[in-house]
Amino acid sequence: MTNNLLSLLKTDFLNRFRLGTIRNERNKKVKYRYIAMGVLYIFLAIVLAGYCFGISYGYSYLGMSYVVPGYALMITSIIILFFTFLKTNGILFSARDYDMLTAFPIKTRTIIASQFLSMYINNLAFAVVVMVPMAVGYEMWNGFNAGIVAFWFLGILFAPLLPMTIAAAVGMAILAIGAGFKHKAAVQLIATVILFLGIMFGSFWLNQNAMADEAMMLAMLTDMGAFISGIIHKVYPVSLWFDNGVVYGNAQHILLFIGFSVAVYAVFLGFCAKFYGKINSALKSHQASSNYKVGQLKKSSVLTALAYKEAKRFTSSSVYMLNMGMGLILALIASVASAFLGVDKLISNVDGVNAKDMAALLPVISNVVPFGIAMVVNMCNTCAVSLSLEGRNLWVVESLPISKRTLYKGKMLFNICMVLPVSIICSVIFIISLRVNVVKALLYIVFAVASVTFSTVFGMFINICFPNYQWENEVVVVKQGMSSMIGIFSSIIIYLAMAAGTFYLSGNLGGELSILMFSGILAVLAAVLYGRCK
Repeated sequence: MTNNLLSLLKTDFLNRFRLGTIRNERNKKVKYRYIAMGVLYIFLAIVLAGYCFGISYGYSYLGMSYVVPGYALMITSIIILFFTFLKTNGILFSARDYDMLTAFPIKTRTIIASQFLSMYINNLAFAVVVMVPMAVGYEMWNGFNAGIVAFWFLGILFAPLLPMTIAAAVGMAILAIGAGFKHKAAVQLIATVILFLGIMFGSFWLNQNAMADEAMMLAMLTDMGAFISGIIHKVYPVSLWFDNGVVYGNAQHILLFIGFSVAVYAVFLGFCAKFYGKINSALKSHQASSNYKVGQLKKSSVLTALAYKEAKRFTSSSVYMLNMGMGLILALIASVASAFLGVDKLISNVDGVNAKDMAALLPVISNVVPFGIAMVVNMCNTCAVSLSLEGRNLWVVESLPISKRTLYKGKMLFNICMVLPVSIICSVIFIISLRVNVVKALLYIVFAVASVTFSTVFGMFINICFPNYQWENEVVVVKQGMSSMIGIFSSIIIYLAMAAGTFYLSGNLGGELSILMFSGILAVLAAVLYGRCK
């Protein structure tokens, strides 16, 4: 079993990071692209590590070092929980190599363990980047202790295990629910949205109750550290064991933390092995309509046909839909929530904000709202990955009697048709809730069109520059690909910079002129990049 496990893990590692391809690649440009992607990941890791060290050092400086261990574990676990949930379908289930693996004389438990271990190694790297700097900041203030350092090491080593298991179990449950339906991906997306909404409302309810608790309020006023620690332990109860181990040197609680994590994983492994084949078979099956009738054939344009093909590809993959569609749904929910609650009421609830302050804040908020909408919705950019998702079937598309430019247009058309309506709806909702004037309302719509167009073309451009056709599962492309990473982070950086620019310039130019100016800049950039999509 051990040899099979190591062999599967090695193969997955080489395929995921494309080490063999990089080593044997003769094209220097392609090699440089891979190297650039590696440098990008390292840079982001350094930035994150520095931020985490700053948090740990800051808490310790304020005399709240006892908060750091539980905080480090909670943050790491929440992020790992989220990203593992998104990866469950595509790595544990519906993997491209499922049929090949099951044909080998390898136990199902071994296959699951290798795939889970592969995710564990990736998440362990993240845990190291987050928790090691926080451990360093903690030890700098509390003095070096070999036993405590050992507890930190064990905590980091086992930190990913429990959130990964929980996320995989929830993901498996959602996949099992959707597996019996014709439109599996859509059902799974709906179930995921319902789950996230439940978590959001549950968190809000717990927070409200906590703030209503007089004892908690008193703790907050007298001891901020105790208050924060109490919240951490409520959100993630097992952090109490890790806290007691690191802060008080309690080895028994560290062993409880490790034992509980391993036990939950062992139970999940046995349960998953029992239903692994059934779920995978159901996910790969297709249902035919029982009342199918031959209807009239309709002729459509090439672009329409290509856009429809992209739509079918999008709705056929829960990984694709979940990662690219979730942001759009959450943007709509946030917009509707702000409309019902009222932006002015939300501002008025902030301590220290009076009527005069609110009157000054509302125009500023109305100036930056379009950029906030653009940032969220354009993070869901199918063009940044759609070309790579063709994978080894790219030759089929390339054999069609159409130009590459036409293929790109079809992919861009689908993204615009998906993202632009959401962007406009969110804009209209904020136009109503903020009660902006007619000119600014029109500029909201203009900027929505300009931002979606630019982001679509930009996503297509970076996917042309950084394609990945040699993947074994979609998760590698959708979540870990360089074009995907550039698409997400560029959306954040570009639109935050524009919001900051508008905030700075609105005093001189006015909010309307700033929005118009940035709309024009995006339109020009879109035209330039479109000319480069060859």
